[in-house]
Amino acid sequence: MNFLIMHYASGWAFYSGFLLIITGTAMSLLPHRLLRLYAARLFVLVGLINVILSSTPISVFLLVLLILLIVLHLFTSENKKFRRRNKFVVSVLIVLLSLYAILADLPFIFSGKPVKMATNNVFVIADSISAGIGFKGEKTWSEVLADNRKLNVVNKAVAGGTITSSINTLRKVNIGKDDLLILEIGGNDILAGAAASKFYAELDRLLADAAAKCERVIMLELPMPPFCGVFTGYQRELCSKYNVFLIPKRYFSWVITGSESTVDGLHLSNIGQKKMAEVISQHITK
Repeated sequence: MNFLIMHYASGWAFYSGFLLIITGTAMSLLPHRLLRLYAARLFVLVGLINVILSSTPISVFLLVLLILLIVLHLFTSENKKFRRRNKFVVSVLIVLLSLYAILADLPFIFSGKPVKMATNNVFVIADSISAGIGFKGEKTWSEVLADNRKLNVVNKAVAGGTITSSINTLRKVNIGKDDLLILEIGGNDILAGAAASKFYAELDRLLADAAAKCERVIMLELPMPPFCGVFTGYQRELCSKYNVFLIPKRYFSWVITGSESTVDGLHLSNIGQKKMAEVISQHITK
């Protein structure tokens, strides 16, 4: 998939956006030259657009306050009646808010220690990304993982899988308390336009059932299209609630980035399957 698209879907645009905002705000405090002033404004505006389009959860209050401060900053940068001290205060507030937002999101960029496995049994409940689409010579990431790590991987992924269908699948699978369950699900719900409230309720049910069945559950955070940060927020909230290990979406985004990683822009080629197996392998240990 296109690198630029994945820059937003992965959440990296959140960080590049705030970097631009901070840089542009700092530039505006330097002695005014017309070119520098317009460049500073452009940096701030492009940075704000990146933050909004990144689909990274951010509180409404923080975002509204940031927008108001940026508007004030842009309209007073050349206003001689607006004291330089006041301009400096506005600029400092913008920088501090930006740093706070970055620090608040950082824990979700790093995945932490790998999950320690107690058995060789791994169960996968997922959609067509993990089920494969059946092209000639296809080898799914679950098969690659089983071969590379000598694991017994049971792949219950189905094309078109949703959170609701995964709840039904989970109830039929005989998973031991010490086995490992991997969930790669929710993308079809979002693509179908599921209401945020329904997504939350269904995911809550799925993770509650999963946590009740086994102690080791891994979920892949989903790359998100613009204006879907609420779904990422729900994934993070519910995984924390049920002690589910969440693999940051930058990993999933890396898997599907590049023309050779997918066969149709979304479903994995064998190269993509190997990349996904590598991601999962990085997050488990015996």
